[in-house]
Formats: sequence, C-alpha cells, structure tokens
Amino acid sequence: MAETVEYLVSSFEKRATEFTIYGKARAAVVLAYYGRTEKAAEYMQSVEQYSVVTEEMGRYFDTRKAYYSWCSYNIPTEVAAIEAYKMLQPNNVKVVDEMRKWLLQQKRAQMWNSPINTVDAVYAFLEGNMQSLETGQMATLSVDGETLQTSEATAGLGYVKTALDAAGKNTFEAEKTTQGTSWGALYAQFTQPTAEVENSSAQLSVKREILHNGDQLRVGDKVTVRITVKAERDLDFVEVIDRRAACMEPVDQLSGYRSGYYLATKDYTTTFYFNRMAKGTHVMEKTYYIDREGTYQTGTCKAQCAYAPEFSATCHSLNIVVKK
Repeated sequence: MAETVEYLVSSFEKRATEFTIYGKARAAVVLAYYGRTEKAAEYMQSVEQYSVVTEEMGRYFDTRKAYYSWCSYNIPTEVAAIEAYKMLQPNNVKVVDEMRKWLLQQKRAQMWNSPINTVDAVYAFLEGNMQSLETGQMATLSVDGETLQTSEATAGLGYVKTALDAAGKNTFEAEKTTQGTSWGALYAQFTQPTAEVENSSAQLSVKREILHNGDQLRVGDKVTVRITVKAERDLDFVEVIDRRAACMEPVDQLSGYRSGYYLATKDYTTTFYFNRMAKGTHVMEKTYYIDREGTYQTGTCKAQCAYAPEFSATCHSLNIVVKK
C-alpha cells in the first residue's frame, strides 16, 4: 500500500504540466497531505498565476485549463481551488474571499441543478464563514429623498423588492451600511417609438444583420437574418427575441430544438431559447422569403437572461425597402 501511495504521489509531481487547474488544486492537497509541501506550494503558485481578479467578479479562472462541466460550468474548479487555499494557505483570507465572491456572482445567473456540485459550492462558501448568513441592517432605498417601503426580506437572502409609479421622480439612492456584498437592480418601464430605441448592453450584447444577394430587396427574394450574441459570463435561461418585419415570411415554419437552443416561430417574432449560454459568442441564423413590396421596420432584437433579468441587451430596429 505504501508503495502504491508513493507511486501516485510521484506521478503527481512529474505530471504537473498535464493537469487542469482542478487537477493541480487536488494534487496540491494530496501532496501536502503526504509531506511534499514544496511541490504542493509550486502547484498552488501555478493555480494563482492562472487566476483572474476583478472588482466586480472576484477571483476566477478564465482559461481552457479550468475544468468545465456541462452541468455546472467552472464551479468544480473554483471549489477545488478554495479548498486547496484553505488547507495550504489558511492565512490567505483575501484570495478565498475573492473566490467566494465569484461563486456568489455565478449563483446570480445560474440554476446549479447538479446537487453534488451545489453542495460542494455551499460548503466552500460557508465553511468557516457562517457569519455571512447573519441578517444585518437592510440597505436604505429612497427616491427623491423619500424612503421606500419594501417587501419583507427573504430569509437567509435578504431579498426585498418594491414597485412605484415613477412619474415625476428624478433620483434613486441606495445607502448600504453593513459589510459584505450586495446586489440590486432598478427597472424602468415606459413606452417609446420603436425607431427611437437605441442599442444597449449589460453582460450581454446582440447584433443583427440581414444578408441577401444584391443591393435591392425585391418580392420573392430569400434573405438570412444572422443574430450574434456575446455573453460576458456563463448564463442560464437566456431568450433572444427577434421582431421581424411584416414582409418577412419564415422559410421553416416549424418550432423545435436546434443545435444548442429551442427555436419558436411566432406571428411576428422569432425566439431562440437557451437553457445554458456559456461565456463567448453565439450565432443564430434564420431564413425568410420577402413576400410583399413596401417600406417596413423590423422592430428591436433583444437578448435577456430570464434568471437574472438585469443582464440584457437590445439591438435597434432596421428599415427595409422592398421593390416589386
């Protein structure tokens, strides 16, 4: 048994360059357990060198060497790194807190439907950090100096919400007096002519192109609408709604699953539903016939995370002129 353990530990020492970040974090724990502290420290140094840290997102791994799971994104890698830091560098509280912040950021926009990885993430966040569940003083929300009355806070989460008529209101303020991380979102609903809607983006961006042969659209032409969505982070439950012009008739009328998304063709919209949208660029295309002449407007194209509606993007409407 001792020989087998020695062989495995020696293998960990020799195969460092082959490991993912997840593998290096686990190997560092094993090496430290068997007294190979110098080699374990080298692995942890490599783990830290691959990490990225920002004020908003905390510390995470934006590299192909970070283990990626279809059902839990990079959560296992982050959890393994947190456990390794807590065991090998127990005084490095700052790094662990930065990584816990990233975990919280991911939970804002992901369902985490893998029970094992969810339990691991909760353990990594709460072990030695139970004080984070303590309910502190709520932030004070006000509009034009008048304090807002919010709903009762959700136990453990502190989530509150309120709605009001914003007519004549000018300034919203949020005053936070407690330690720790908090998030909030402010939504405004109003009517506006479609032609006046401008491009916008928040963690998502969307671009729409109408592709066709020739300079002039004519009745009977076939066109392709290409929609490019860029996600700055991993998101669950994203919908992309493309409002098409009245002169455009879909070539394929059937709704159904396509590669990576569900396509729903409706009277005046084409909607793409993503259960999971990984960070990066996603391209969707849909083909239409031009069935009548005239001047038309497409309406906007919008991408939004249904799980975290504050993450959304809008592409302005397009004018289409069709000749006979």
